[in-house]
Amino acid sequence: MSPTFAVAVVVAPTAQFSSNSPVTLGQPMTFTNLTAGSPPMAYLWDFGDGSTYTEESPSHLYTSVGTYDISLDVWSEHGCWDSIVKPAA
Repeated sequence: MSPTFAVAVVVAPTAQFSSNSPVTLGQPMTFTNLTAGSPPMAYLWDFGDGSTYTEESPSHLYTSVGTYDISLDVWSEHGCWDSIVKPAA
């Protein structure tokens, strides 16, 4: 008799988000995490100004006018990973 093995099939994360960009200086930019995949997941946001967050859907206040590249890295508990970068003005 051959041994049997249990196999877990999971959906890898697909990183995606939206924001209320553009905003005026002094107004917080809010980010909505639209990532698809098998939970639970961990998140790392980089707002392009030296600030990072690990919340699922954070807000961020920029202190200088400009265009910033925002990245979202997503990891599943199974070691699957995805990333997306979008500009925000």
